[in-house]
Amino acid sequence: MPLPTTLHVLAIDDNPADLQLLTVAFEALAARVDLRTARDGRDAVEQLQVELLRAAGWVPDLIMIDLNMPRIDGLETIARLRGNRALAKVPIAVLSGSMHPADQAHALAAGASWYVTKPANFAGLLNELGGLLARLTVAGSSRR
Repeated sequence: MPLPTTLHVLAIDDNPADLQLLTVAFEALAARVDLRTARDGRDAVEQLQVELLRAAGWVPDLIMIDLNMPRIDGLETIARLRGNRALAKVPIAVLSGSMHPADQAHALAAGASWYVTKPANFAGLLNELGGLLARLTVAGSSRR
């Protein structure tokens, strides 16, 4: 089954400029995205708990998360999301500035679906997001 016509994405990053860049990049890709943001893992978990309690709550089709954040970091957030039955199968893409192999290994072990190093420029971001959307399409067809 194909993905919904509008993709629900939750982006979690403590850097407002990075969140704005994601918004612009999705627009540049002409992707139909309902993008919501959270400033850190704690904010994300709280937002999702509220949404899941609502009768017609908003559930993301993709979660994009940075690793290094205050209050609750990316690894702990991934673990908490994977522990929630309603969110356990939602793909999680780590978008991190770290190129350290151990960070990638820890993120994937915690339950991330994909690990992407933040590109150095906007064209690189477009390329990475396009690749994520393509992977999500394949993953969406197999999980629905």
